[in-house]
Amino acid sequence: MSAIQLAKISGFSPIITTASIKHATALEGLGADVVLSRELSTNELKQEISKHTSKPIKLIYDAISLESTQRSAVDILAPNGALVTTLPNVIGELDQGKTSIWVRGVLQLEENVALLEDLFQNHLSGWLEKGLLQVRIPCLL
Repeated sequence: MSAIQLAKISGFSPIITTASIKHATALEGLGADVVLSRELSTNELKQEISKHTSKPIKLIYDAISLESTQRSAVDILAPNGALVTTLPNVIGELDQGKTSIWVRGVLQLEENVALLEDLFQNHLSGWLEKGLLQVRIPCLL
């Protein structure tokens, strides 16, 4: 959910996501322009995406990052596009200039420190105050 909100704040458009359709309204409320069923095949996803944009898909964030979701994402991705995963690349080398980026949410990693310092010192409180970023705390039972 945070990825959708941060993409919206960053100016990405359109934001097309896959999920269980029962969550469509909530995801649209967070900034998704289009919510497609996660049950669609890669070819069906391509067809649905083409109904909502003629732009090449240059960036895909794969929060699931299984082999099947990575393969589908790479198939949809435009040449020279980037696949961002939350788990390591398990499909190997990509062709057509496509790249795979594994993001790791470890605050102390050198590549994350400056970004997170800037985020916390200069942006986060303002985004929360303006309602641009909504935090949902899961119910702990």
